[in-house]
Amino acid sequence: LDAGQFLEISEGRKNPIDQDIGAGLKEQIAKNRKCLTPVITKVVWCRRQRVALRDHRDAGKMNLSNELGENEGNFKALLRLRASNGDEPLKKYLERCSANATYTSWRTQNEIISALNSIVL
Repeated sequence: LDAGQFLEISEGRKNPIDQDIGAGLKEQIAKNRKCLTPVITKVVWCRRQRVALRDHRDAGKMNLSNELGENEGNFKALLRLRASNGDEPLKKYLERCSANATYTSWRTQNEIISALNSIVL
């Protein structure tokens, strides 16, 4: 930290770096929650309607262009429907994330169901 930066911070013209990092982290957390909300709500919807979440070919990254292709299961079909009908943040999230970071795997679906069970019971 040089003298000029110190003066800017002490006079309130510039935020300290820990506040800037904290603000960036809060923004990332809010963005992640916004992207995960549709994933969780689709699991809840399938469960309430007693609709099977997945097919036996439900592995790997979601294919957003798979309109009439191979059946990946109801859960991924619902997410694909939402992404293709105007949910741009969800669409970008599913397109840009690596397969292990989309939270659409069968393991994550089971974890969401377990978490919901612990809340309800």
